[in-house]
Formats: sequence, structure tokens, C-alpha cells
Amino acid sequence: MSGREDRVVSAITTDGAFRVIAAITSAAVAHLDPRDAELATAAILLGAAVGDDGGVEPLTDEDVSSALMRRLQAHRIPAMASVAALPGPDGVRVAGGYLIELRPTATAEAIGEMTDHLGNLAPLATLLDGRTPSAPGLVAILMAGLEHAWV
Repeated sequence: MSGREDRVVSAITTDGAFRVIAAITSAAVAHLDPRDAELATAAILLGAAVGDDGGVEPLTDEDVSSALMRRLQAHRIPAMASVAALPGPDGVRVAGGYLIELRPTATAEAIGEMTDHLGNLAPLATLLDGRTPSAPGLVAILMAGLEHAWV
């Protein structure tokens, strides 16, 4: 498993069809409002996707998930993505997100199955509202039993 203390992790399916990047942040965003926490999470995901931890231009659009998708398209990275932040008493309790990159080996059938799976999941905010959300735990939910290896 790779990542900064398991707050950002990446896994790839053994057939190479999907790469999943998941990020969970908590203490680092406690002082932010939910929108700023979503922006920070999206920037982390984008940086991991394009291989640049610090030089990614910040996202500023009102709809953070849409802004992330547009930026991924600009980098020619076909993906499904979502970010969310849960408010707490002192700002944000937890923020997180995922990016599922569609790799060249992904078939239309596999993409359809992943899309259906994501559509049947609870909203991301609900998934983050667990006892102790973790990036590896989020990857396990997103992979839905698909064999994968940590990268």
C-alpha cells in the first residue's frame, strides 16, 4: 500500500481495467469550511492522478466534483470521481473522495458494471460517516470484491 499514512491510497485491479485512488482527510481540514475541504480533497486526488503532488493548479469551481472531472478530461484521464465533506462542530469532521481511472483495458461491459455498482452505493457522504473512515476501507467498498493490488 502506498500513501501518506494511508490517507491517500491507490490500487489497480488485477486485470488492469481500473485504478482507484482514494483520499480521506480529517484533522488537516478541521479548520476549513466544507467547500474548502472538498476543494483540498479534489486537489489531492488530481495530484495523485496526474503524478504531481504539489504543482496542481487549485480548483475553484462551485461544483467541486464537476470541476475535478473537467480537469481530469483536460489531462485526458477518463475517470469517475466524487468528493464530499461532513461538517463538524469546529469546521469539517471528515472529507474524502475517490477517483476511478478507466484504464485502456477496461471493456464497455466492465465500465457498465462499475457504473452500476457506484450507482447502487450509498452517497459518498454516507460512506464517510462510518465509525472511522479510511482510504483503504473506501477502496475496498469501491472495488466491490474485484481482485486488486496496492500501487
